[in-house]
Amino acid sequence: MEHRHGARYKALALADIQYRNGQRTGLIYNISNDGMFVLTDAPKEVTGGVELYISSDGEGRAVRIPGLVVHNNNNGFGMIFRDLDDVARTLLEKYLA
Repeated sequence: MEHRHGARYKALALADIQYRNGQRTGLIYNISNDGMFVLTDAPKEVTGGVELYISSDGEGRAVRIPGLVVHNNNNGFGMIFRDLDDVARTLLEKYLA
């Protein structure tokens, strides 16, 4: 059964991932209004609250995307967004357009 509320869109971008037990780099694979799927080399280590930093806002600064990991598999993890600020919303809207 599909649990997503909206369509998913391809959105390839590198992201720095910070989580409780460490940090790593990932590749955003797809995105929806509610969350995204991120490819990474050790996805089962990434659990709980996460912060992604995406350096693609066009101004050379990293945009913080906070979220919560809701599932992971051998390729990556799915997260839902939490407490997005205006800068993060603006960036995400570009991927959804």
